[in-house]
Amino acid sequence: MTEDRERADERDVKQCGRCQAWIPGVATMCAYCGTNDPDKRISSKPLRSPIGLPHGVTVVRAITAVTAVWFVVSVWLQIASGHGGNVAEAVVTGRGLWHGLWFAGVAHAESIRGGEWWRVPSCVFLHVGLIHFAVNMFSLRSLGALGEPLFGGSRFLTIYLASGFASAFGPELWHHVIRGEALAAVPPQAGASGAIFGIGAAMTAFMLKQPTGRARQIGFTLAWNLAMSFAVCFFLPIPISHAGHAAGALVGAAMGLVAKDAFSTRISPESRRNWWAAAATLSVATLVAFGFAFRFAMGAM
Repeated sequence: MTEDRERADERDVKQCGRCQAWIPGVATMCAYCGTNDPDKRISSKPLRSPIGLPHGVTVVRAITAVTAVWFVVSVWLQIASGHGGNVAEAVVTGRGLWHGLWFAGVAHAESIRGGEWWRVPSCVFLHVGLIHFAVNMFSLRSLGALGEPLFGGSRFLTIYLASGFASAFGPELWHHVIRGEALAAVPPQAGASGAIFGIGAAMTAFMLKQPTGRARQIGFTLAWNLAMSFAVCFFLPIPISHAGHAAGALVGAAMGLVAKDAFSTRISPESRRNWWAAAATLSVATLVAFGFAFRFAMGAM
């Protein structure tokens, strides 16, 4: 009986009359195009998502594309600065890529305190070699397959960027504030790991607060995978910012506790606008940071 009910629930979907996306049958708003009347057929032509992305372009794909471009920029800056070295090794493993990472905006506690705020957003899109990039983007795609449809584009992007920005301060908080080490001893930070841990923690917190056993089971599975990923990082023979991971996860979990799913009828229009505004603000800050990083690189070389 229970299995039959679950199968019926899984079939209880419909197509939005505006953008043709599949949504829950009880939904009164489409999370993909934003219409408040998904039962009214307007056009069979795909329109745009609530955050302005063309139909078929997801936030995860957009993040991956921007991250790939900024990785290429860091390699180009490495070569243009006259510190090319073994370019192939630098591209694959990240060895010898320090100058490119520095010019492209790696997070550095002393520099950030000195006014180079743009290192906070830009470091989230930097990666120490192609292997680092591939591992993080694979993890993002795996989590995004569930997380982006669950939260919707604006909430997903806000959680990702906010967690990533917070992870930039994780090393300073742990090494300088808590352990009392000199600010110069705080290790630099680069990579999307903190943002990805934030997405995983947000999904975990969201699922665990749900009233159904099935949702909580998914939440416990996510929590276990998140804990195992965090633990495995301690045994990898490469420099890893555990403090950055923890900071991103804490911010993501906090946002997961307050966020509702994309199909919730309890979300007010004002709340939706607030999430959209947050996503837009953080995105603009990131783009401006890229501009500051490029200007810094051109002036320093």
